[in-house]
Amino acid sequence: MPAPTDKKGVQRLLGTINYLAKFVPNMSAVTEPIRKLLKEEHEFIWTHEQQQAFEKLKDIITKNPVLSFYDVSKPVTVSCDASQCGLGAMLIQDNKPVAYASRSLTDAESRYANIERELLGVLFGLERFNDYTYGKHINVESDHKPLEMIVRKSLGCAPPRLQRMLLRLQKYDFSLKYIPGKDLIVPDMLSRAPIKINTNNEVENDIECFVNMVIRNTSMSDRNLEQITEATSNDDTLQTLTRLIIDGWPDEKNEVPNEVFEYWNFRDELSNVNGIILKGEKIIIPASMRKNMLNKLHEGHLGIEKTRKLARDSIFWPGINAQITDFISKCSVCLESRRSNTKESMAESETPGLPWMTVGTDIFYWNNNNYVIIVDYYSRYFEIAKLENIQSWGFTHTVSNPHYQQSNGLAERFVQSFKKMLSKSKQDGKDPYITMLKYRNTPLKNLDSPAQLLMNRRLRTTIPTIKNRLKPKCGNLKNTQRKMKQQKMNQKQYYDKSSKPLPELQPNDNIRFQHSSKGKWGQGTVVRNNNTPKSYVIETPEGQIFKRNRKHLLKTKEDKIEQTSLEEANENNHNDFDNITDEQSLEPSFVRRSERSVKKPTRLIEEC
Repeated sequence: MPAPTDKKGVQRLLGTINYLAKFVPNMSAVTEPIRKLLKEEHEFIWTHEQQQAFEKLKDIITKNPVLSFYDVSKPVTVSCDASQCGLGAMLIQDNKPVAYASRSLTDAESRYANIERELLGVLFGLERFNDYTYGKHINVESDHKPLEMIVRKSLGCAPPRLQRMLLRLQKYDFSLKYIPGKDLIVPDMLSRAPIKINTNNEVENDIECFVNMVIRNTSMSDRNLEQITEATSNDDTLQTLTRLIIDGWPDEKNEVPNEVFEYWNFRDELSNVNGIILKGEKIIIPASMRKNMLNKLHEGHLGIEKTRKLARDSIFWPGINAQITDFISKCSVCLESRRSNTKESMAESETPGLPWMTVGTDIFYWNNNNYVIIVDYYSRYFEIAKLENIQSWGFTHTVSNPHYQQSNGLAERFVQSFKKMLSKSKQDGKDPYITMLKYRNTPLKNLDSPAQLLMNRRLRTTIPTIKNRLKPKCGNLKNTQRKMKQQKMNQKQYYDKSSKPLPELQPNDNIRFQHSSKGKWGQGTVVRNNNTPKSYVIETPEGQIFKRNRKHLLKTKEDKIEQTSLEEANENNHNDFDNITDEQSLEPSFVRRSERSVKKPTRLIEEC
């Protein structure tokens, strides 16, 4: 241990001596020549008198009764500390020192982060006292509290230097305990006044080789690493972060500079290697390179989660997950080819109180003629009629959203069923009216037949039955309605298990819309709600007007689409908007034709 060179050195020396004075009587008499140097009227001059007292003190504290003999049966404690110039350690049994150790840091070690120096001090203490620490449980004391968490974490979470030190510590059975710095008097003094001797650089070389291996094994080229190093040196925030990594973080969170406040929660995982800041084994990208790095991450146009995993494998910066999400949500290529929206929850319709209170209709094309199908929502009884002119019936023709047939699901389903009836009747050479009669007389699930629900009686068919069963019987209306409501609730509950609610859209929202149920997504802007559930009027950048269900619309964060002002469009198309029904109704009006396949007509179909 070298002699003090200033008053602070004297204070450290006397602090250590006072800690050990309880083991030595009349210590004050020995230290009196040195204590005189602390008086204000005395100039600091280290003379032969002080040197003699210093040599005597060293002789006292390194012999009995201060230094005790090692007892293999007693618990062992290693007290460690590190400063910016050296490492110190003390082997303790029964609160008495057994051995001291210190050494100065090499030039490379002096540039380690504070937490790396502290763990290096622990490694130094255990390896220096290897004959006493190997093969038994050791209590390690350190004044660096973050080490308590670091030694409990997995190796993958630690920076490369800490990883290598932790690997070297694997051979020891130890538990690390935090002790305030004011109580680690001797190790602190040893680390601040280390022995300056030629040390074996085996530990330093081992650690640095491991760190360089980690850096070289990154997926980046040497040129990219040089660019990151240069950008890091020009980034004020990362330079402030580098100083904190090397000099140590403040004890309190509110003392951290604002520009690096977001790094506080993972400060123990940060390190600086060759001018590059690492979080564990991940490179922290400077702000000037983050946009370019996002472009590289998304070159393959992978999804958000895949891109996050790709980034998580090698790079990091605060808020990277949110920025990846925002970047991909604005990618025009991904938006154009994205999957369809998840279905929304079922819109529950009101249960009719009586037959023909609510009906569903659909118009379909067959054999060069238009037909209308009308279905009673109460009884499921349906009628088919050839349609000459849709206005002649005196009803308002309201159509469902394009490519969203389920909004008129009951009528659409009966169109499909009726066409199957015609196809099968034709194939079997039977009268289609017989098939329709059989359907109307067949009981529904948990309900009576459509004929019974509508007319309170069974219809006479080709199947033999007693006359009494053909007589009208009053049904239980309330019981029927209760069963219908229960069926709807069950259907909705089952349907909604895989549904996801979509937020409402507002006028002028930028959106993407599907041209068909599984088509690509085009750009557009919301004009207004269409006054029907989940239906919106939209306008494309080319000025085309469409109507779409909410399922086929996606709100985006893309920049405002350049187009003719919506105010002018609304004014020019005011009359059209008042009467809009679907995308074809803005063209010359004609009846929407079903997209189902059309079979070759026969005379039997013409008679229908």
